[in-house]
Amino acid sequence: MKRISFVVGGAVLALSVLGSPGCSSVKPAPPPAPAASPAPAQSPAVAQSPAVAQSPEDVQKEILAQDARRIEAMVGADVKTLGEILRDDLTYIHSSGQIETKAQVIDEIATGKLKYRALVPSEQTVRVLGDSVLVTGRAQIKATSAGKPLGFWVRFTEVWVRSEKTWQLVAWQSTRLPD
Repeated sequence: MKRISFVVGGAVLALSVLGSPGCSSVKPAPPPAPAASPAPAQSPAVAQSPAVAQSPEDVQKEILAQDARRIEAMVGADVKTLGEILRDDLTYIHSSGQIETKAQVIDEIATGKLKYRALVPSEQTVRVLGDSVLVTGRAQIKATSAGKPLGFWVRFTEVWVRSEKTWQLVAWQSTRLPD
């Protein structure tokens, strides 16, 4: 017997499906097991979807964790992870005013033209706006660009959007702060 679960309005609807050659039927799930029995493990295919409502606090935590992954990937030149985190229609505005696409950002990092040695955010404010999130803050950046070491502070704005699987960065803009 196969158990299929659906998330409907925040509640889990479970159906049991009986399969036999040439015939299949669907019947309601049996009553819940007594409290002493352990609950069956939820399969990965039924994991919580991003469409399920989350509290703003949970979204904020998720965004900060995803941003930490992005920073780690940039410093570690992990282009595979960056490819997952950066949205295909990314607009990335460097503190120099240069505008790049996702492909250009990844290429600069992959080829070593731009090497992030450190990117340390602070004073982050996370505002949840439905399926979009706005993050503002400051960051200390240490990088090597075209062989020249750089170190400076920026104010930044990030825009994250919810995709089918996860949150992705769709826009970054930074302004260099005076020394």
